[in-house]
Amino acid sequence: MILSNIKAVHIDGHTPIDYLLETIKKFKNGEIDIICNCDVFTTGFDEPKIEVIMIGRPTKSIVLHQQMIGRGMRGPKMNGTKEFDLYRINDNLPSIELADHYFSDFWSND
Repeated sequence: MILSNIKAVHIDGHTPIDYLLETIKKFKNGEIDIICNCDVFTTGFDEPKIEVIMIGRPTKSIVLHQQMIGRGMRGPKMNGTKEFDLYRINDNLPSIELADHYFSDFWSND
């Protein structure tokens, strides 16, 4: 999809592997600006130049939460960005302690 000259795609656990690999290749070489995904790039995906992480679904797993945020935390020593933007959905679900809660003191709200 192209909107306002921003090229974006969506992938998820049902995305055919050929399309997934082609999407990753295009993202890494700059042909795609945004990848919206669900449960695909939580762990094991490495593209140091990621500038924005948006977490749109909560998780109770601290490890998974750290892994998702870690996609943007490679830093200049690993050819990554000095800073990245993190956007999180702040869900207040009754009687569920989400992993996001453990990190709220670390993130700037600028």
